[in-house]
Amino acid sequence: MSLNRQINKATTMKIARNDYCITTRSMQYMESMLESDVCLMLDFDKTVTAFTTQPESLLNPSMEGNWRQYTPDLLIEYGSDYKRGETKPEARTHSDKFKQKHALHKSIVREQTGTELELFTEPDVHPQRLIQLRQLKAFHRFEAIPTLNQQIIQFIESRGGVAKLEELESICEQHKAWVSYPMVMLAHQVIRSVAPHVITRSTVVEVAA
Repeated sequence: MSLNRQINKATTMKIARNDYCITTRSMQYMESMLESDVCLMLDFDKTVTAFTTQPESLLNPSMEGNWRQYTPDLLIEYGSDYKRGETKPEARTHSDKFKQKHALHKSIVREQTGTELELFTEPDVHPQRLIQLRQLKAFHRFEAIPTLNQQIIQFIESRGGVAKLEELESICEQHKAWVSYPMVMLAHQVIRSVAPHVITRSTVVEVAA
């Protein structure tokens, strides 16, 4: 796989890297830590069915702004709907120069692809939620066990709708499953953490909607 835009520079905010995408089960190339964080959020967004980084380069026919082409950071598929995405540090989005350039980007994307351009900045990425998702990503590769899921869901409901992870361990042992299996349920969003903190055995969970 090759990028549609060559990444030449690296800084503490702009670090080229590749990472595994849960949604598409493929490696995706990312050009910044913010883009990597956004992709992780997309991986756990149930409305997202697929996404690709640096999907294509669009020509700027008017040459306005003295640049020839624009490459969106993301192509995001929401079922039958598509959007292009751009990630940008929030501090850089307030200048008139950026606003003018971004408006032109949106116009080009709309005219040439028929889709909208969505801007992602740090406020769209929740730090505490990211910590949880980084913990859970490794567990997503394990398959869910429907019968065990049902037993754990019934236990949580019998406890008034919430339970600590450590309280679920005995149920896992009864099914000869590893005691960390509830992390798999969290990764597959069968259950969810009540509070957006680091996940531990004391974390309180509930059945996901």
